[in-house]
Amino acid sequence: MSKDIRIEGKSYKNDFAHSGFRIGSASGSIWGADNRITKPLSEQRLHNNGEKNAINGLGGVPDPSGKHLTYYVFTYGCQMNVYDSEILSALMEAAGYFPCAEPEQADVVIFNTCCIRDNADQKVYGRLGDFKKSREKNENFVLVVAGCLAQKDKEELTQRFPQIDIVIGTHQVRHVAELVQQVLEERHQIVAVERTEAGAYGDGYIRGSEVASEASKGASKQHGNHLDLPAQPQSVFQAKVPISVGCNQWCTYCIVPYVRGPLKSRPLSWIKAEVQRLAVGGWREIMLLGQNVNDYGHDLEGGVDFATLLTSLKDIPGLERLRFTSPHPAFFTDRVIEAMADNPSVCEHVHLPLQSGDNEILKKMKRGYTAEEFLELVAKLRQAIPNLGITTDIIVGYADETEEQFANTLSVVDAAQFDSAFMFAYSERPGTPGAIWPNRVPEEVRMDRLYRLIEKQNAISESRHRQRLNQTVEVLAEGPSKKDPGRFTGRTRQNWLVHFPCNTDLTGYMVRVSLDEAYMWGFVGKIIEVIG
Repeated sequence: MSKDIRIEGKSYKNDFAHSGFRIGSASGSIWGADNRITKPLSEQRLHNNGEKNAINGLGGVPDPSGKHLTYYVFTYGCQMNVYDSEILSALMEAAGYFPCAEPEQADVVIFNTCCIRDNADQKVYGRLGDFKKSREKNENFVLVVAGCLAQKDKEELTQRFPQIDIVIGTHQVRHVAELVQQVLEERHQIVAVERTEAGAYGDGYIRGSEVASEASKGASKQHGNHLDLPAQPQSVFQAKVPISVGCNQWCTYCIVPYVRGPLKSRPLSWIKAEVQRLAVGGWREIMLLGQNVNDYGHDLEGGVDFATLLTSLKDIPGLERLRFTSPHPAFFTDRVIEAMADNPSVCEHVHLPLQSGDNEILKKMKRGYTAEEFLELVAKLRQAIPNLGITTDIIVGYADETEEQFANTLSVVDAAQFDSAFMFAYSERPGTPGAIWPNRVPEEVRMDRLYRLIEKQNAISESRHRQRLNQTVEVLAEGPSKKDPGRFTGRTRQNWLVHFPCNTDLTGYMVRVSLDEAYMWGFVGKIIEVIG
């Protein structure tokens, strides 16, 4: 396709089939300026894949008045939750529902929730109150709470918030449309959080106190968890592909194994076929997902592991960028590092959660490595992969952390020189060993340490960014800046955030940008070249 692009007085002529336009409409009008969908995802997917039999409800679900029913999904939490929301949306559209731009106007509102910290719980609790009287205005209204908070709180949610119609856990996502239909027909609350013998890949649900029929359970075992469904990306340039679900590490601060279950890896052939399908379909960046991605394959036969997977995804036509999140430092073997360095599609970025820089606290967290081993891994990665970006997660105030132990964390942060970090004061999660630890650090001390850590890491981030000024980098344009519509935002292969002036929709394009200004959060630059 030939397209003329004009940016800041310069014209660029490009002869290529740009993925963002190839997989959408001819004008790329699937997305609005705020990245909300302006066309039904079902229509987008038919353009993407040509799989007309994959979406079977395009006529929509009408209510008795003939009005088509709509849905809206709130997403909280991690990248896996974003993927789950894409699947929830696809399942609703396959059943004939249309996406709605405003939650207050939707017939079905789905909260896809997170419970990694108490703050995540409180955000959802507060927003649920806004829909207390929605059914008085709309007799077809259905309120659904899905995800990790639903798995954690179960029936307590319907007791605390009677306006909730359906509580659907992390193992029941594939049933969302049929459960909504049951509520519309019978108007009773449904709690669907149980697992069957099939474990992480099996389903089962409770309707009131009634257990799902044996036929339903059998069908669920045959079809497995929703991870056997094809990805349905909402982005026109990035697709998320889960490689596993659950975690076997049981870190003492973490609730994930309790709500996601034990590790269950997808067969390698499934993953490779999914990546190939998406790359051919025009998605130029693929994100491999898992609660612990480099623990992948430990439950599979045949010696398959994460290094094997990365190697198998080498040289896939159309795959320009391959990312993954989140790995565990204890499973970052030399073979994984070699596979990353050997696969040109793998981006020069790794998110490597430190959590603490004190060995005693790491032992209490049950992390499986020492601060010295972590820094050795950082050095190995940087030696093997030049210009590598490294980001991290850090928790302060865990258990009975002393001031000296916190100082050890600051020392590791100094030594590691992370590009950026997600930093948190420890938040107790019910049912985890960390929640009952004696002599816990007071809240005010946790917050003081968090502010000091943030100050240190922000200074490191800005300093590292200033060292990169005047470089020209490849940026995948993600869309207009939320704060300044006159700017576009995108990321380098190292995951550096870059803003640049742009008056043309370049969403999904690769561009070369000069890094002219450096800040703690990233860069501001200008376009040198539109690559395509």
